[in-house]
Amino acid sequence: MGSNIDNNDRDGNTMTEDPVVAATIEKLQQRSRDGMIKFGISLERQEMSVVEAIDNAIEEALDTAVYLEKAKRELMR
Repeated sequence: MGSNIDNNDRDGNTMTEDPVVAATIEKLQQRSRDGMIKFGISLERQEMSVVEAIDNAIEEALDTAVYLEKAKRELMR
């Protein structure tokens, strides 16, 4: 399955023709910048065990489930 979308522009920025993907990429980039400001270190260099990383991911997934359930209930009213 081929694609005619370039992966990066001249500055190394990820490019896509899909506006939803582009918005998601921008949010990820902003989240990374915010994390660097808040913690002063990238996630790659953060001292965190695999178990701690999994626990953090589980907590984030549970938060996501709660927000999705709330949104669903509002849409179903």
